[in-house]
Amino acid sequence: MNSTPDRKTFTVLGATSDTGRLVADSLAAAGHDVRRVSRQHGVSLDDAAALKAAFAGADGAYLMMPFDLQAPDLHAREHALAA
Repeated sequence: MNSTPDRKTFTVLGATSDTGRLVADSLAAAGHDVRRVSRQHGVSLDDAAALKAAFAGADGAYLMMPFDLQAPDLHAREHALAA
């Protein structure tokens, strides 16, 4: 965690989506450390080790479930990601 009490670390899933980007940018503008999670940032939701690292020691998180129209069973995919 951070040495400055007011500065926190947040993990933001879906950091390239409209809302995720807004959340990440707002937190960063407020002086917080932001761990942006998205394929574009090199962290896939299918990579358990990368996700574990992204959440390790975080003070908070913004979680957004990506909507995958290519998934053969959308609800099964959502349940697997949540697990």
